[in-house]
Amino acid sequence: MLVERGVRRLSLAVVELLDAKQKHLGTLPAGAFARWLEQYLRAQAQAEPVGEVPCGDCNACCKASYFIAIAEEERETIERIPRVHLTVSTRSHKQQWALEQSCGGSCPMLVDDACSIYAHRPRTCRRFDCRVFAAASLTPGSGPRAGVNQQVWRWRFDYSSAADASRQTALLEAAAFLQRRADLIDPEVAPADTSELAKAAVFVHEIFLQPSTQQHADQQIAALLNQRLREIASML
Repeated sequence: MLVERGVRRLSLAVVELLDAKQKHLGTLPAGAFARWLEQYLRAQAQAEPVGEVPCGDCNACCKASYFIAIAEEERETIERIPRVHLTVSTRSHKQQWALEQSCGGSCPMLVDDACSIYAHRPRTCRRFDCRVFAAASLTPGSGPRAGVNQQVWRWRFDYSSAADASRQTALLEAAAFLQRRADLIDPEVAPADTSELAKAAVFVHEIFLQPSTQQHADQQIAALLNQRLREIASML
C-alpha cells in the first residue's frame, strides 16, 4: 500500500512522457531507485567511480562537449593524453588540467567510436552517470548533447519498495523547486547548468522527505537548500 501511494505521487506527466519516449526508443533497466541513489551519493561524496553504468554500446557522453577536468594526481591518465589535447583550467577555482573537445563536441580520445584510454580514463568520466538526469526528470540539453537525451529517456528505474517511490518523489520535488524558485537560491551555490541541477537535486532531496517541509513557505525551504548546497558545493 505504501509503495502504491508513493508511486501514485510520481509526476504523471513525467511517467507519460517517458512511456511515449520508451515505446519509440526501447528501455534500459536502471536498477532499484533507492539503491542506485545510495551508490550515486557515495560515489560523488568520495570522488569514486559510480560503478559499471550499464551503457551498452552508447558513447553519447563522449560526444557531448562536456567539461572534462583532470586532477594533477591523475598522472597515468595525463601521461596517456597527447599534450595538444590538454589545456589548463581554473574553472573549479584551482588550476587543473582539462581535455579540449573538438569543434563538434567529441572527446579527442574517442578513436573509431571507442575510448582509446578507457582503462585510464579521467576520474570525471568514471563518475559520470546519465541516470541522474532520468532520476531528476531533466534532459542534458540540445546540440551535441541530443544523443545523451535519447539514452536518458530509455532508463527505467525499479520502484518495488516504499523507499524507491518516496525517494524518487522527493528528488522530483527538489528538482522542480530548484527550477521554480531559482530566484531564492544564492547565486554562489546555484546550479550553473542542467548537470549541476540534477546533481544538486540528488544531494538536497532528503529535505523533501521530511513531512514538515510541505508546511514551510518557499523562503524557508530555500534557506534549507542554500545551507545544504553550500555544504556540497565542491561536488557539483
